[in-house]
Amino acid sequence: MAELLQPTLSEAVMLELLKSLVFAAIMVPVVMAAILGLIYGLGEVFNIVSGVGHSDEKRSNH
Repeated sequence: MAELLQPTLSEAVMLELLKSLVFAAIMVPVVMAAILGLIYGLGEVFNIVSGVGHSDEKRSNH
């Protein structure tokens, strides 16, 4: 009877796979948001850098 209460090897493997799946499902949007934030942040930095040295008169003509 005690053998029936012990989890088998396949159940332990399935539990590990399920944990990995949940971890991946949580991390995918987190990493995507981080990458999009880096892209946005770098865009803002380059916009600021590209504006340095330009006068307002030149910018208003375009």
